[in-house]
Amino acid sequence: MAEEAECFWMMDAIASHLSEIGTEDWFVQVRVTDNGNRATMIYEDGSGSEHARQEIPYTDFPMHAISLYACWDGEHWVIMLPSEY
Repeated sequence: MAEEAECFWMMDAIASHLSEIGTEDWFVQVRVTDNGNRATMIYEDGSGSEHARQEIPYTDFPMHAISLYACWDGEHWVIMLPSEY
């Protein structure tokens, strides 16, 4: 997805927030919503509790919304598309 949609910025943002959130919660849902040329990224525990939120001032991301899933495998965070989770 990062290559096809040219959104390496999104992977960078997710990685930086995951390092701040830590590994106590092994699962994080990242919801990205497009608001015109802006976006909001919300990091949740999967049950509606918000860990963090980030406003992206400009994006040309081609989708209006996507949820990504991050799971801690005991050593690394793994970021997955919905079809991979």
